[in-house]
Amino acid sequence: MSQVSRVYPDAKMLQWQQCQRLFSQSELVMFIQYGNLSTQAMAALRQELRTHRLLMAFPKPSILRAYLRTRPALAPLEPIIVGPTFCAYTQADPQAFQGGLEVLSGNS
Repeated sequence: MSQVSRVYPDAKMLQWQQCQRLFSQSELVMFIQYGNLSTQAMAALRQELRTHRLLMAFPKPSILRAYLRTRPALAPLEPIIVGPTFCAYTQADPQAFQGGLEVLSGNS
């Protein structure tokens, strides 16, 4: 085992821990698939969601699906995670979440 691997956690473990924090500390979470967005469109979307106080996380889909399978209440969501998906979330701010939904639907 290299010296570096003893000091830094495995990248997959870091993403798993990110999923744990995401679902344990957030009141509302939505999954958005972004596979067909250009870099410019993704940057604009991120900026717009930030103006609505939505935080974003980009876990690998395979790790996110595995995490969802381990939580009985979240397991039914596992089949919808296909391809590049990010999570937009907020801590107890339904108005921010509503603003994010309006941005995603094009009604902002």
